[in-house]
Amino acid sequence: MNEWIIRLEREFLRRGICTARELAVALSISQPTVSRALATFSPGRLHRIGLGRNCRYSLHKRFEGLGDHWALYQFDERGGASRVGALHALQGGAWHVEQTPPWHTLRGSPFAEGVFPGWPWFLDDLRPQGFLGRLFARQFSVEYHAPDDPRLWAPEHILAALLRKGEDLPGAFVVGEAMLAKASQSSRQAVISELDRPTAYARLAAAVLEGQWPGSSAAGEQPKFVACRENSGSQACPVIVKFSGALSDPGQRRRADLLVAECLANETLLAAGIPAAQTEILYHQDRCYLESVRFDRTSAGGRRHLVSLLALDSAFYGDLTSPWWQAARRLQQDGFISDESADRLRLLWWFGLCIGNTDMHYGNISLHLSPDWPCCLAPTYDMLPMALHPRSDGSLPDGLPNVPSPPPEEAAVFAKAAALATAYRETLLSDSRLSKSFKQAICNQKQG
Repeated sequence: MNEWIIRLEREFLRRGICTARELAVALSISQPTVSRALATFSPGRLHRIGLGRNCRYSLHKRFEGLGDHWALYQFDERGGASRVGALHALQGGAWHVEQTPPWHTLRGSPFAEGVFPGWPWFLDDLRPQGFLGRLFARQFSVEYHAPDDPRLWAPEHILAALLRKGEDLPGAFVVGEAMLAKASQSSRQAVISELDRPTAYARLAAAVLEGQWPGSSAAGEQPKFVACRENSGSQACPVIVKFSGALSDPGQRRRADLLVAECLANETLLAAGIPAAQTEILYHQDRCYLESVRFDRTSAGGRRHLVSLLALDSAFYGDLTSPWWQAARRLQQDGFISDESADRLRLLWWFGLCIGNTDMHYGNISLHLSPDWPCCLAPTYDMLPMALHPRSDGSLPDGLPNVPSPPPEEAAVFAKAAALATAYRETLLSDSRLSKSFKQAICNQKQG
């Protein structure tokens, strides 16, 4: 029987996941012989997927110091935690999410029985990324034997980060018992009072710029940190805070203008009944701060599931360069998002074009993931005239790009977006916090 085990292991290493019939055919032996051989594998070595005639088998892949399977938990909006299932690493690079309660969004075609050919798409946003992700990688890459650039991290590097530092990442999923305990404690973190907020933010900004990781890998290139401050109802309010450099520097003043512009864009959308991040501008010690209330957290210490359009589209389509309005149509047609969310995503695309947002990639829009399709679009964030961001050589753009004409089928939603953009422009021009050069650039529409 040991001979059959060796041959079966070789077949698993070659094929990855197999049925008993496939193994029998490949090795020219009977299925009963395969079944008897499989039963002799050491406990935990063999992983079984599914039941009955549809059962498939694979070998666990063990990562040194980490193991080969881990509990997967979720937090609800009240702060309670429950087990979703287990995450299994398999030979050949596949992963299996063995569920406790059924999450139809995590299984089915093309991921039958929760088997993923690579790192599960719904956990992909938890990888270190952006400004804070690079900070995290520089600080922990030696410990994790990982590259300094988090974009080069393999699944085992991501897993190590989730198991050791994954208590306050975006969304509501937590991997491993240790992080569950830490995540429960993180919901009771110290709350910054309204009186202490300016000095606390200055201290946190200085710490981040000195290379101290703030405990979360929220995406985005702008310098930022996470905090928990007291709201008007004396409740804990988790926030993400972006900040500029010294306002005496022209480039940093332009970045401060853009933080104000982002805040005003959110206010414009909210006034029109369009969900957007709740934001506030603060100034302290020659620095501008944009505080955004986290919509993946609740004041009760709970969490909401969040997944980027980048992760979702990469898993099911891989069409990451088409505009949001086209993504909205295919996601709506295939039942991934609601009709309301599709309409809102289309509107946001055209609004962004009208205001000069040249950074509307798929990582800058997210959905609230739920156990069943369709899912709903999360509030808007990172919506601002990025065409006016300082260039890499330090020069400042002095105008917005020309707005292309929409196709006929998008004309109605474009008209609504253009009206919102006009109201937004008037708000920018009347805001005393914005510099004269920024306002002049807003008025200067480039042609061609």
